[in-house]
Formats: sequence, C-alpha cells, structure tokens
Amino acid sequence: MIEPSWWVGGVVLPAAVGALLGWATRLAGLWGASAGTGPGFALNVGLAVGYMTGYIATMGHPPIPPAESQQWLVVVLMPIALAIAAVGAGRRVPRWIGYGLWLLFALAVPPVLLQSYLKYNWSGQAAAGWLASLGGAGAVQYVLWRYHAGRVPSWAGVLLLMIAAGGTGVVLMVSGSVVLGKLGLMLGSVLLGLAAACLLPWGSGGVAGGAGSGVGVAVVILIGLWINGYFYASVDAINAVLLACAPVAGLVGDVPPLRRRGGIARVIVRVLAVSAPIAVAVARAGVAFSRAAGEPNYY
Repeated sequence: MIEPSWWVGGVVLPAAVGALLGWATRLAGLWGASAGTGPGFALNVGLAVGYMTGYIATMGHPPIPPAESQQWLVVVLMPIALAIAAVGAGRRVPRWIGYGLWLLFALAVPPVLLQSYLKYNWSGQAAAGWLASLGGAGAVQYVLWRYHAGRVPSWAGVLLLMIAAGGTGVVLMVSGSVVLGKLGLMLGSVLLGLAAACLLPWGSGGVAGGAGSGVGVAVVILIGLWINGYFYASVDAINAVLLACAPVAGLVGDVPPLRRRGGIARVIVRVLAVSAPIAVAVARAGVAFSRAAGEPNYY
C-alpha cells in the first residue's frame, strides 16, 4: 500500500527536521520564559517546517494557487496558522488575543477546504449549517488540545497529538485514501520528532514546561485531514466522530480520583483515554476494509 521509499521522505525526514529544529531552538534559548515565546512557538515552527519538508520530498511542491483541498491545507492554512502562532507568542500580546485569533481561524478553515461543496453540492441553508457546525467543532478541538497540552509535560502534550495524527493516518488509509493517510502519518512523524526534542537534556525549557500554546498548527492540520477524510474520502460518520472525540475522552484525566495523580501517572491516564476512541476507529476501519477486500469482484 505504501512504497518503501516513501518512509524515508514521508516519515524519517520530517521527523528528523522537526527534532533538529526543535532541539536547535532549545539550544538557542528560545524555549525559556525570558524569550517571551515559550516552547509553544518553537513547536509550531518545527512542525510547520518539518511537515512542509516531508510534503515536498514525497509529493513535490504544491501548486500555487492550490487545486485540491489538501493542497489548500498546506499552502494557505498552515502558513496562516504559523502567523497566528507568531502573533500569540509576542511578549506584549494579551493571551486573549491569541485565543481569539485561533478560534476565529477555526471558523475559517471549513469554507476554505470545502470550496467544491459550496459551489456544487450545498444550498445556502445547508452550507451555513455545515460550516457553523464544523467551525464550532474545530474551535472546541483547539481549546481541548491546548488544555491537555498545558496539563502535562511538553513531550506528553506532543505525544497526545502524535497518537491522534497516527491513528488518523491509519483510518484514512484503510478507508480508501492513501494520499490523506500518508499526510496523517507524516504529521505523526513530525510530532514524534518534536516529542524527542522536548526530552533531549540540552537547552532550556521543554521537559518540565507545558506546551499548551504549541498545538495550533498541529490541530489545524488534524482538523483539515478529518474534513478531507469525511467529505472527499470514505471515512464514515462514526469514525469521524470517534477521532474527534479523542480530546474529549482525555478529560477522564481530570476526574477527581485521577486528577490528584501526578507525574507519569497523569500522562498515562490521558494517553490511554485519548487512545481509546482512536483505537476503536482504527478497528472499525480495518474491519470494513477486510470485508470489502473479501467481497467477490464480478466485473
């Protein structure tokens, strides 16, 4: 299903770029509180650069202007997300401005990715309903992922998103879209590299500090892949909901008996909770794929 050579450019290379860029920013002191940016902006930069590197290495330079939804995600939405992260990282910028920009941007993502549906498939009321629902869901996703990343060490916050990205890639691939599946796995590989950068012992910040503000670019890509998977591939509604429920399930870690647990126990609880709906979605997609592969072909 995936050619062996793709793993070099689509997994190893973006993971290495993300890890090296994240580590370099730590060595430069850009993760320290005195830098004014904290780990969040460095993580967003590492993810955007690593993801674009893997995309170009495996799929070539995307056309400008973009022609397909997944190209709009990489060429337009990801740079805008990085710009918002830069604004929010400013030392004198109030935190509510950064939050507000991300939430407004979440509302703008669906119409950019669903241009063909707006042009050919939906009437005015249907379009308004879908876009409002998807935009609101995207805003909730950002709030929840940022909350989780701020409650655990930075490497664990990145790890949670990596699990979601990897599971999304598998679901997309077995649901009929190898291209989108590769993009999901690529996102997971960059996040893996950034998690490694958070754990490296040199530089400042990272291991102890949360990475709440560093989830923006990853969440935008994740939401974009979900939208593409449901509307342009064959991801069914149940699996789409299961993937989107991953950060909701992670709130189990805040149940009073579990909230008091510290250290690695808190991380394990959130990892297991986030993984549960993703594992169900992967299993359902795998069963559907096996059934489809076993059906006789009469043509």
